[in-house]
Parts: sequence; structure tokens; C-alpha cells
Amino acid sequence: MTYCSQYPKQNNTNQGGKVAYWKITERHSIMIGNGSEGKAFVMKRMIMLIAGFLVIDFMTKRLMDADLQLHERNEIVEGYLSWQLYYNPGATLGLLEGYTELLIGLQILIVLLLSYGYWQANPKTLLVKTGFALIISGGLSNLIDRIQYGYVIDFISIKGSPGIFNVADMEIRFGFIMIVALYLMRRFTIPFLDKLENPIQKSERS
Repeated sequence: MTYCSQYPKQNNTNQGGKVAYWKITERHSIMIGNGSEGKAFVMKRMIMLIAGFLVIDFMTKRLMDADLQLHERNEIVEGYLSWQLYYNPGATLGLLEGYTELLIGLQILIVLLLSYGYWQANPKTLLVKTGFALIISGGLSNLIDRIQYGYVIDFISIKGSPGIFNVADMEIRFGFIMIVALYLMRRFTIPFLDKLENPIQKSERS
């Protein structure tokens, strides 16, 4: 792979022998191949990101479900953080409890809209893609739980938090924060995004 500080103006998956890039920031990218090779790399990377986040949430839920009794509390940081197994039949804060079919339909719709939004936005930077991957994988994981069990497995309890949640919920929140923060950084031209130095140029000067 070749690191490039100034990439061509064409898209990062151009066809016809043109170079394809995986952009890290608006001014920094990694050359990943030509034409279909670059496009395949981008798709595989996005699928890998979503699958990786799905596995993390799946493993933590199954581990807590196996080790804890329902409603059992295990203090991790006394007074601040604990594991407490809870089967949540509703949405956040127990909303729509008893409306499982409606919740499943809404979650499917949300995941589809997010996927469509990603497709339409066609983000070029790795950080924005990661944000979308977090949100989509979190939504998918909770959707799988609800279809399989009729409830979502929650187990993280933090002092001051209004409810018990899971890793998928954290993924959704962090992904949303990432996308909004990166948008605001680009909107107001945060200096460090534009002034990151090409390590090749840096090494040439030293």
C-alpha cells in the first residue's frame, strides 16, 4: 500500500485502470489498487468492520447471559460500574414494552434506512465509514436478539445512566457521535484535519 497526502479528485474506486484510494481524512489517503480491486477492498473493509463489531457485542452478551443470573448485580467499580443481567422486551428505557412485533418492524426499517443512507452518502473517509459501521452493527445485533428471543440482553449499569444497556447500544451512540463530530470538524474546518503531515515527506526532511 502507498500512502498519499494529496489524492486525485476522482472517486476512490475509479474504474478503467485509475488508481483507487482508501481515504483516512479529507486530505490523507492510502492507495489500495486499481478499478475493481479498489472497489472490492472498500466493500470488504466495510463488511469486516460491521462483522467485527457484531462479534464483539454477540460475545459479551452471551458471556454475561451464561455467567449471571437474571437481575443479578456484579460490582466492577463499586458505586459506579456493575454488570446486571436484564432481558429488555422494550426499547430504550423500556418504551413500547409488549409490542415486540412493532419493535422488530421499526428496527428493520431503521437498519434499512441507515444502510440506504450510507449508500447514498458514500462516505470517503475511514472514520466516517467506521461511524456508520458502528451504528449499523449495533442496530443489527439488537434486532437479531429481538427476533431470536423476543427481548434484548442488557447488562451494563453505570451510575447516573437512566437504564441498563449493552455494547450494541454503545456502538450506536459512539457511531452517531463520531459522524456528527466529524461533520462539524469538516464544516468548521478544524485545523488538524487539514494540517496532518505526510509521514513520507516528514522522513524526507529528517
